[in-house]
Amino acid sequence: MTCVEEVRAARELLDQCKDELKAEGLPYDRDIQVGIMVETPSAALIADLLARESDFFSIGTNDLTQYTMAVDRGNAKVEKLYKTFQPSVLRSIRNVITAAKEAGIPVGIFLLNLLGGGLKGPASPGSIIAEMMLPPKDCYLANILGIAVAAAVSFAISAFLLKFFGKDASLADAQAQVAASKAASKGQAVESSTGASVSAKDVKKIVFACDAGMGSSAMGTTMLRNKLKDAGVTGIEVIHHPVSEIPGDCQIVVTHHELSGRAAQRAPQARIIPIHNFMGAPEYDTLVDELLQAQKGGSAPVPEAAPAAEEPAPAAEEKPVLLERKNIVLGCTPVTPEEAIRACGRLMVDSSYVDESYIQGMLDREASFSVAIPHGTNEVKPLIKKTGVVVMTYPDGIDWNGDKVKLVVGIAAKGEEHLEVLGRIVGIASTDDDTDALVAGADAENLYQKLNGLA
Repeated sequence: MTCVEEVRAARELLDQCKDELKAEGLPYDRDIQVGIMVETPSAALIADLLARESDFFSIGTNDLTQYTMAVDRGNAKVEKLYKTFQPSVLRSIRNVITAAKEAGIPVGIFLLNLLGGGLKGPASPGSIIAEMMLPPKDCYLANILGIAVAAAVSFAISAFLLKFFGKDASLADAQAQVAASKAASKGQAVESSTGASVSAKDVKKIVFACDAGMGSSAMGTTMLRNKLKDAGVTGIEVIHHPVSEIPGDCQIVVTHHELSGRAAQRAPQARIIPIHNFMGAPEYDTLVDELLQAQKGGSAPVPEAAPAAEEPAPAAEEKPVLLERKNIVLGCTPVTPEEAIRACGRLMVDSSYVDESYIQGMLDREASFSVAIPHGTNEVKPLIKKTGVVVMTYPDGIDWNGDKVKLVVGIAAKGEEHLEVLGRIVGIASTDDDTDALVAGADAENLYQKLNGLA
């Protein structure tokens, strides 16, 4: 946790789970305590404010030391600066304990204090072996009890989270996802489709699904629509949805391989096509060819309904500009994916598109494609104030989970307005070569005109 808003958002999610349990008639603890991990300097500095929102604190000294000292303890060049006994770290811990004491809530070291446990020095690395090598002679039992209680609490919380947040996926689905991820990391082929067996002749609706259904799936939808149109395939509707809202009348679901298990649970009647890259996935061409052959060899496709006549918009009304000039940032120096996401989020916050806490939702949703498309998870959609898009270019590229990303497009979408902008991005950056050319010759005014449909 880093701010009060995150604690409140977590409590809101917990309240939603309680409402679900109540509606299903299942027993639950109405007064379950909610605490936080204090492991960032920002949390330590506002511990008094966080204490008003929490039932207990647990101090994560490893990360608190690392972030306070600005040291990567895994980097041999600077790990010597990682010292838990630095005055700045000790003062942070004291500030947290003092705030908890004044608020009347326990801290994570409460049990060890009660039992008289502790260590003679910092346990590094933080393993059970190191923990057992450092207690004073009369503290072994207290430390073992402390570790046992901490493990029991961790298991209890994990069981709760897995039961109610991970209920959409089975163990087999999780194992399949892990296997697919390992195969992809080794450059091995991944199973081309899962789920139900569906004949290509019966396909009338294809759904692209991602966590929030506003960014990557929307761009994938646009790409497949264009490919189907170019191939002359008709009578097939292509739409996008969050993976939790896949309609039950679709025959094919295209989704990121890590979401394939959830998609199969949500749409057991559909064939699931797992992909790794919503932009330019090779599975698109394979699917288009399969559908084209089915229509050529089968009965005539169902004709598409004639589009309804569009009423001309009143002359005084104009479509809102979703990509403002100030939100086109070119020639950025390489950073980490997290820093790039935070930069996009900061632009959105400063433009009054989203609340501050939406940035954490973007980090939770982190994924990479040839075009990185940071946007929040489905849970943080209520934090969106209005639809907006930001664009940042990185000519030297960002190492984004093994991919080299040069174009980052941040999205906040309340409705469907952003799809036009995403469609235009697909039109000019559908391949890595297109993206490279776009970034190399990027001009802010040119991008403003093109992506807003003004040129």
